[in-house]
Amino acid sequence: MVFNKLIWLFCAFFAVFFCMDLLADYTVILPEKADKQELLASRELVSFLGNATQEKVNVIRENEKATGKKIYIGKTAFAKKAGIIHTSFAPEESFVKVYNDSLVITGGNVRGIVYGVLDFLEKELGIMFCDETFTFIPDKKGYVWKKDLSMHHKPSFAYRGIYSYFTKHGKRRQLFMLRNRLNMFNDEGRTSVLNEWNVAKVFGAPKFCHTFYSYTKDLSKEDEDIFSLSKSGKRVRSRNASGPGQICQSNPKTRKFFLKKLEEYIANDRKKYPAGLHPVIYTVDMNDNLNKCECKPCKKIAEKYGAYSGLSLEFTNFLAAGIRKKYPDVSILISAYSFNCEPPKGIKAEKNVIIRLTQLGAEWGNNGNRNTLRALSHPDNKNSLTQLEEWREI
Repeated sequence: MVFNKLIWLFCAFFAVFFCMDLLADYTVILPEKADKQELLASRELVSFLGNATQEKVNVIRENEKATGKKIYIGKTAFAKKAGIIHTSFAPEESFVKVYNDSLVITGGNVRGIVYGVLDFLEKELGIMFCDETFTFIPDKKGYVWKKDLSMHHKPSFAYRGIYSYFTKHGKRRQLFMLRNRLNMFNDEGRTSVLNEWNVAKVFGAPKFCHTFYSYTKDLSKEDEDIFSLSKSGKRVRSRNASGPGQICQSNPKTRKFFLKKLEEYIANDRKKYPAGLHPVIYTVDMNDNLNKCECKPCKKIAEKYGAYSGLSLEFTNFLAAGIRKKYPDVSILISAYSFNCEPPKGIKAEKNVIIRLTQLGAEWGNNGNRNTLRALSHPDNKNSLTQLEEWREI
């Protein structure tokens, strides 16, 4: 009899203890049919929220029973009832707000919801993503959000990236950059991290800079008039992206060849990448050397615009106008770099042309190059600031 009572008490205690363990301090609530971004956002939130608060965090769907402090992620019925119209958000726009003591984190359909989670983690919990090997997570035991908590952000720039992939920790570095809202990874290959975060490839084939060589590397002997002419009167074939030569941008044959090749690159990328993730910027860019084309037509056009960049911009405008009707979402990028840095006069960029101002730093010489350790407003950078302002007008 006594033994039976002990067994009953033990079972009752275990049942109560087990039920208590199911009770969460926080419950993250997803839509019944959560998409890839909502699942990613919930994983980011659960990991860091649990670590910072040292409290239990459960994840459920909206049709399940919730306990503790409730956090609704993404396109939930609760958010809709609160008057949040998800289709009104830009792709990376984030929205965080408290409604009736519950927290709603949502946003646009690309990374807006994930960015909402990151906004909350950084601004409310003080979490800092410092580098690929270290994340600072402060002690936030007993955290309670304010009833008037409200955050609403949209990135000012569509594409944000740092050319910094010379490190050992590839995926970890990408994750660090993504958590800091960077979304442009230049020529890096696709990884599981970039796929999970739904990062589109910004730059199309062949690559993001110094592309003249890639366009012309397979040219036959009979087409060498497309290459730049040296001062000694010889056509110079490039061996790599550093040169030694460039192209003859005044030659109608060069322009037609590059337009055809550009259309092929775009068409192949459209087959390779799904809609919404295909590249939208194509770089048609000088090789990395100082050897301009010295033919008379090229020099004459450069003189007409007061700078060699006028010839390059005229060439780029031809390509941009040529692909605009078939590919209205594509822009052509040209670097204002080296002998193309000086802005031209009497010509403006087509609406689908991007000028990438690429000023060499003073470490490359003291001939008016930019002092990258000082502000553009510093007297050392008077010429650099003038170039920026003049290119803006173009």
